[in-house]
Amino acid sequence: MWLNKSILFLSAPLTILFIVFYLIILNPIFYNFKLSNDNFFAIHPLNKREIINNIFGYLNNQENITSNYFSQTELHHLSDLKKLGQRLSIITIGFFITTVVSFLTIYTKRGKMKYPLIIMAKSLFFFGLLMLLCLLLVSRNFEFFFLTFHKFSFSNNYWQLDPNVDVLINVFPPKIFYQLITNIFITVILIDFIGSSLAYWLYKKQNLNEKK
Repeated sequence: MWLNKSILFLSAPLTILFIVFYLIILNPIFYNFKLSNDNFFAIHPLNKREIINNIFGYLNNQENITSNYFSQTELHHLSDLKKLGQRLSIITIGFFITTVVSFLTIYTKRGKMKYPLIIMAKSLFFFGLLMLLCLLLVSRNFEFFFLTFHKFSFSNNYWQLDPNVDVLINVFPPKIFYQLITNIFITVILIDFIGSSLAYWLYKKQNLNEKK
């Protein structure tokens, strides 16, 4: 039983993290395109909105990338980003299935919903605190986080683009990713604390019903 409890304790908050990360990172709604480098597009007569739509269409498997917009380095990086997104979707589904199975296993073996609920409440609360700490650390030194993330996620240097030449880094300059990562952390923290409160409320409610 301790194994199922440990699995649920770890998989539940990680499921939320990966779902939020996956949905935000590939959703243009969460990007503030006003932060893009308009000076670059004033010099280079390119349709910024068309480029953005093409990038997200490619990353979401809806269309092919328009190669005449990008250098070979950018095309390689976009391919790497697409593969990263595919890996994220597999990992997210895996964590979600693991969470559901471990939750139902504990409920089935103990016969009461309150046992997996209290595990969820504790797990989401502590993970929310951890995410809050991470948000503070990232806010203090985003450049370190940004570089570490790219070095860990990519096995090549194609992500090191030249802002004087490459379109991709001018559409999505680093300051956009600071806003993006902040949105991810804040969203996860809110979901964790709300989910923890809800799970604990349901746990207490079931306890009260048992005493009646």
